[in-house]
Amino acid sequence: MAPEAETGEYEGKADQGKGIIGLLEVIEGDFQRTVDDTESAEEESKKNFEEEEGTINDDIDAMKKDSKDKKDELDTEEADLVDAKENLKDAKTELADAKEELSKLRPQCVDLGLTFKARQARSKEEIKALEEALDILKKYGKE
Repeated sequence: MAPEAETGEYEGKADQGKGIIGLLEVIEGDFQRTVDDTESAEEESKKNFEEEEGTINDDIDAMKKDSKDKKDELDTEEADLVDAKENLKDAKTELADAKEELSKLRPQCVDLGLTFKARQARSKEEIKALEEALDILKKYGKE
């Protein structure tokens, strides 16, 4: 039952072996090229990511600083607004006081219903009275 042994020189199936080995070498080359391309793309993507991340982080820092500056400016403006409101309140109080004082002084300063001729006559009387007072002072001042 043993198989018959072959006699003669062994020629093997080298052509068929080259085909399979060659195919495996092509597949290995394809895989290596895919690995190289993937590593290259990964390195480029990593570089692009790091550049973009740096830019974004710089933008974030600038925006945080800008936000802080604007908040400080807002706080200053709000404080100025409070001061302005207090100043306005004080000014209104002073205006009311001045109007009240003006209403008290107006009757003393403004002639109430006198005509021009009456005011002129009154002024002449006042001048005459003042001249008499001056004469009296001169008279008593020399003695």
